[in-house]
Amino acid sequence: MEQKQFVKTLNGLAGNQKSGFTLAELLVVTVIVGILGILSIPKFYAQIEKAKISQALGVLSAIQKNEKIYRAEHGYYKALYEIASTADWGGIGMMDPSPFLLSSPDGEFKYEFRFLMDSYGYFAFATRTTKNDYKGYSGKRIRVRHSDGKAVCSADQSDHPLIPFSACW
Repeated sequence: MEQKQFVKTLNGLAGNQKSGFTLAELLVVTVIVGILGILSIPKFYAQIEKAKISQALGVLSAIQKNEKIYRAEHGYYKALYEIASTADWGGIGMMDPSPFLLSSPDGEFKYEFRFLMDSYGYFAFATRTTKNDYKGYSGKRIRVRHSDGKAVCSADQSDHPLIPFSACW
């Protein structure tokens, strides 16, 4: 008898209560999630940009090391053309890095590598080019100059603002 009473009580409780969310509750949650998404998008794009900068700095570091090796073997730096796609990368023991950096089909986050010779050594930089410019980064550069065996990053207006100071060697 006691068991029947218990089952009736449970059935009565379950039958009287309604469960679920109201439309207003769902709208409030949707609005909160949307606001959080809007606030996080700029941070997300900045992180993508920093990752691309790290990628370009890695290639510039490899160029710097290979130019030093080339100079040690030949007594001078290898002059490379200004346009990365026509440069003689094999001369310094590298493959063309452009195909790896030009991975985005819509033109965002692409870098070019250019090389200029001066009386002190070489000057290599990666230029930020984009169709969908985000926060004015188009045309900003990551530069490496070799002078007296020392490579440095400079800090003028044309340099990319997200370059970490610790990345300059």
